[in-house]
Amino acid sequence: MGLPIWTPNIILLKLAAQETLSGKIKRLATQFFLKHIAYGAHSPLYRNNGTQSVKPTNKDSSALDQILSAFNIGINHIIKFPITLDCLNIKCKIHLHSFLFQDKSLPKTTIESLFEDTIRTHFSNFFLIATDASKSQQITSIAGTSSANSFAYRLQHLNSIFSAEALALCQALDELPNDEDNILLTDSLSVLQALANLSIKSHKIILRLAPKIARYKRKVSSKHCPPLDTWACRYQMERKSRHSV
Repeated sequence: MGLPIWTPNIILLKLAAQETLSGKIKRLATQFFLKHIAYGAHSPLYRNNGTQSVKPTNKDSSALDQILSAFNIGINHIIKFPITLDCLNIKCKIHLHSFLFQDKSLPKTTIESLFEDTIRTHFSNFFLIATDASKSQQITSIAGTSSANSFAYRLQHLNSIFSAEALALCQALDELPNDEDNILLTDSLSVLQALANLSIKSHKIILRLAPKIARYKRKVSSKHCPPLDTWACRYQMERKSRHSV
């Protein structure tokens, strides 16, 4: 290029219309964070109740109106930024060790009997929803059932059993609840513990699940059922058959 051998690399890159390594790292980092803010758990596209979380001053508001009018758009055309921590205050009772049947060291028949007694005594007016997930060497799947409906889906195998259990709860909240108070049954203690200790640093799937629970106006309870796949779902199917007769 006709330049001295001691010419700094930054000048060589500039002349070759190439970006520096530090500039590329900053650009990719910015792109990464903007993508996750735009499409992640706290995206205003998915979580927006229509209320302003930031109130500009009169001076800033006037300047903003002038800028928007130059582009022929109004303030109502802008997606408002959500209050990102609103999902951390979910009104959901999480029962980890509240009842006797949640002791998995008990015999299976004892757990079944205690479970039915607990539902009959404390949750007779609740709408029961049971979810489960499984992961084998080839297949990862989720399922959910209630007295009115059920679902079963296969997931991408790269999902962990933790993610699958949380996704089962997400799908159940989308498909199965009704207008009554709902109770979610799951055998995933780790998912319920993650919900009980919710923070901004929680797993992405937990931050996706929490707003779904927070949106419900009716009461929602989550309960840990140790051997759920063997008897709680069967209990739900028996309830379904009794209702359909």
